[in-house]
Amino acid sequence: MDVRLRPLSGAGGIGGNAYLLVADGARLLLDAGIGGEGRPTREWDLEDVDALWLSHAHLDHVGALPEVLDRRPTLDVYATSATARLSRLSLSTREDLESTRGEVAASAIQPVDLRSWVDLQTGANSSARLIAFRAGHIPGAALCVFEIELPAGETFRVAYTGDFCCHDLPATPAAQLPVPDGSFGIDALIMEGILATDRGADAVDVEESLNRLWRLASSGHRGCLIPVQTLAESVEIAVGLSRADIPFSMHRYAAPVLEAAAREIDDLSAEAINFAGTREARAVLEAGGCVVAPGDQLKADSPAGRLAPNVVARAGAMVILLNRAHGSTPGGRLLDSEVGETVELNGRRVERRCRVEHLLIPNHAPRWQLLRSAALLEPDHVALVHGRESQLWALRRALEKDGYDGDITVAENGVEVDLNGTPSR
Repeated sequence: MDVRLRPLSGAGGIGGNAYLLVADGARLLLDAGIGGEGRPTREWDLEDVDALWLSHAHLDHVGALPEVLDRRPTLDVYATSATARLSRLSLSTREDLESTRGEVAASAIQPVDLRSWVDLQTGANSSARLIAFRAGHIPGAALCVFEIELPAGETFRVAYTGDFCCHDLPATPAAQLPVPDGSFGIDALIMEGILATDRGADAVDVEESLNRLWRLASSGHRGCLIPVQTLAESVEIAVGLSRADIPFSMHRYAAPVLEAAAREIDDLSAEAINFAGTREARAVLEAGGCVVAPGDQLKADSPAGRLAPNVVARAGAMVILLNRAHGSTPGGRLLDSEVGETVELNGRRVERRCRVEHLLIPNHAPRWQLLRSAALLEPDHVALVHGRESQLWALRRALEKDGYDGDITVAENGVEVDLNGTPSR
């Protein structure tokens, strides 16, 4: 059986993800994202693609969906129902895209249920189907297993993780790995490696980090600002604060995301959340309250960026930064500063008087989870994608050191990977 992976974008880097899986004539596109490399879809080989699987709603995985459907308007597109809803919101943030185009593209997604096989219509003589499993990461994210079966009974299965994590988050349970049993095995694994070399993420106790966040948010202070990523962290932090009975306000910019996510989370009610515009949020902070606001890097055009100067300048106030805090961004510069130093925020130079905390609550799999996943799934071949080349090569070495004895490929864009091994029966 001929099974090949053709990375179109996203291999060996952190950009738009798109991987073409070709198995005995059946062709499945895994994700259709955009990133810093621009819009490369015109170069993608989309001829005779049978279906598109979208792992989750981040733009680096769904952002190129409108362009793909421009070229293949009748293409079957599959994702979970939550990803379909959140993709509408994600695509609406593309400044170069008319909102109606994003809505039309998202409406083409056919929702799939977890752990339920979906038969694919292909031009091949063999039959093909896919099944989705929970992936962690963000609400609606799912990893998939693609199965191709020849008339003679040979079966080959490829698992694609997309972005995943094996620990629980407040709103998003851990990934469900398709662990092999006597009747089900994984022949090849296509796995991300974003955090493969992040020692902080590898050592963090996520539950303790979350508990520390709740303690900080509820401690006495003169205003607490929690900047978050809109599509992921806003939901997790809102759910966690609500469950911990900690009063907070959420900036109104995140309301559509919370409303969409509430359909998937039993104890999340968007109606119960106090949404506030920038003026109201500023008043909450000045009164000593807690505000969660999109804009994890405190950039000037974000809600958190506009709220930050007044909080930073106030003694007794607190800013809690989560996960990445790039040194070149206002958030990174604030983290690197000391009390009394001047930092530039939202076009203003502000003397820092507040307390700044930084917590790691990763929603990607750290290295130990990546190694454990490969060990549990026992594939004959692992193809590493979606991570800087140095990260993926380090992950390859770690897999070998951990005792994995199958084939390992660090994928490259435009370079075909042969995934053939001994097919399952």
